[in-house]
Amino acid sequence: MQADLKLLKQVLYWACTVIGAESRPWLDRNPLADVEIAGESDVRRPVASQERFLATRRAMQEMRLKYELEAEQELRPNARRRAKARARSWLRADLALVLLEGTGRRRGSVASLRWNDVDFEQHRITWRAESDKKRKSWRVVYSASFLEEVQSFKDRLSAEGGCVFPQADDPNAPIKPELISQWVLKAEAAAGLPNLEGGLCHPYRRKWRSERSHHPVKSVAQAGGWSDLVTMLNCHDIPDDDAILAVTSEPRRRWEKPENRTNAVAAAEPS
Repeated sequence: MQADLKLLKQVLYWACTVIGAESRPWLDRNPLADVEIAGESDVRRPVASQERFLATRRAMQEMRLKYELEAEQELRPNARRRAKARARSWLRADLALVLLEGTGRRRGSVASLRWNDVDFEQHRITWRAESDKKRKSWRVVYSASFLEEVQSFKDRLSAEGGCVFPQADDPNAPIKPELISQWVLKAEAAAGLPNLEGGLCHPYRRKWRSERSHHPVKSVAQAGGWSDLVTMLNCHDIPDDDAILAVTSEPRRRWEKPENRTNAVAAAEPS
């Protein structure tokens, strides 16, 4: 919001300099000229941990199993259909979390993904410009193991094509990105995890970035979809496929410190 207000203020100043009809500027004065836009003094940028990811994912899987069992035991046709739909919804929630954590992409890009954007043979995913914050398309290489996991979700969903996350009432349209946040929020609550002040999905993007700080900055930026780099990095650090594959395949997992672990988070740690 702060950045948008600053941009608006600059645009209004610019409009005061543009001469239009009757040799008059588009604006006689900037209505925001005397408005001071204060900076944030306490910015919250939480980072998700590996324990949080595992605990949230486990909660999503338990939700799915709960509704699958309910569908098997339910005798009423309408109730059985609702239970099956909820089970599939939590299966898609699990996939959304895997994509957030494994690609570092924004929730809007994940929500808009289509199955033909995923090239299972070439181990690449194309991220569309229309769902990118900077309106830029990206084609990124990923590890075979990661794409195999995505393929397993596709098989379980019996998906042939179209949207990876279709709307319930319109399978040709993707879900709203806010639905992914709702999935994460409900699963975190079910897992008994404390809230991260300042984000639900974006902490996973920061997690992805922080776990790859040992890789070349340009490779990380291209793999994760950041385009706002300084000129030096844009001109002198050009990654190849091997460097990008290393970024997407060799993370250093972010674990909680022992003194900060909750029972729910500690339970998610692999034995």
